[in-house]
Amino acid sequence: MKVFLKKFEEGLIGICLLSISLLIFLDILLRYLWKRSIFGIEEICILFFTYLIFFGAVVGTREGSHIEVDTIFKILSRRGQLTAALISECLIFIFLMALTMIGVKLVIAHSVFTSASFKIPMSVFSLPLPVCSALMMAYTAKRIWDLWTRRTQEGAKWLE
Repeated sequence: MKVFLKKFEEGLIGICLLSISLLIFLDILLRYLWKRSIFGIEEICILFFTYLIFFGAVVGTREGSHIEVDTIFKILSRRGQLTAALISECLIFIFLMALTMIGVKLVIAHSVFTSASFKIPMSVFSLPLPVCSALMMAYTAKRIWDLWTRRTQEGAKWLE
């Protein structure tokens, strides 16, 4: 399941990036050659871009490559570093939980609206918010568990 989810997330990011690039290139080409644009291209690109950004955040969370300021961590003892990391991850988890709940409400609220060009339900545009927040919450929970049980390399070296 982990491998499938990883491949799905990264594959979706690749498809979105490729689609955006091709659609915008085609639209520029058509505008330059025939002074015509593809109907609704901006709407489709915005949809792909939304999915690209949110699933990119999921991959960043899974890989642990999100931005963090480690200046304070470096002056703490190893046990203090572990405690600070746990507190930080718990705060991130709480934030993601709130974001997931707000995202669900947003999807429900947007379900009555449609996009201008293709009449796509606006909930499709806001769907990545709760889905990706929930995925990031799962990865954060795993990281909290690993830190708590000292299964990560960082957790092990902090307590030496």
